[in-house]
Amino acid sequence: MTRTAALECARGNVTANVIFFGMVDPAGSRATVPQQHWDVIVRRNALQRVASIGEVADIVAFYASEKSAFITGAEVAVDGGQTLLVL
Repeated sequence: MTRTAALECARGNVTANVIFFGMVDPAGSRATVPQQHWDVIVRRNALQRVASIGEVADIVAFYASEKSAFITGAEVAVDGGQTLLVL
């Protein structure tokens, strides 16, 4: 679907990319989630942590900027390697 959208949009010089996110740690969420659940979430991630809001914002800002003007049809996993561990 991403590639089809990229090809269709390219005619109008518009890029189309997809960003897949893993677990993000919004402010205060650890206080509401039991520690054993966080432990499971972290173990299912190659980097052994979850993303910060700033890390997610940085990648979104990059793809929304002119710096990514020549990138189209990309599917980017911002998940700390979680998709690498799924068989």
